[in-house]
Amino acid sequence: MAKGKEQYDQLKPVIEKKYYGQYIVIEPISHEYFINPRLADALREAKNRYPDREFYSSRIGCEIALSMVACCGV
Repeated sequence: MAKGKEQYDQLKPVIEKKYYGQYIVIEPISHEYFINPRLADALREAKNRYPDREFYSSRIGCEIALSMVACCGV
């Protein structure tokens, strides 16, 4: 998920002030991203668009990041 992290690092200066504390889910192949106050909702949007892909996700402005495969009805 290094590509997702790299993409997040590039987006961070643009999105951090406006979306601080919200969640971003990035599909690293398309570079498309989804931002939502709830991780489950951002992941649901990403999964609906790219049902068989893995995503990089992070809470905007926080250092903890997750790598997920969308599954389990999220």
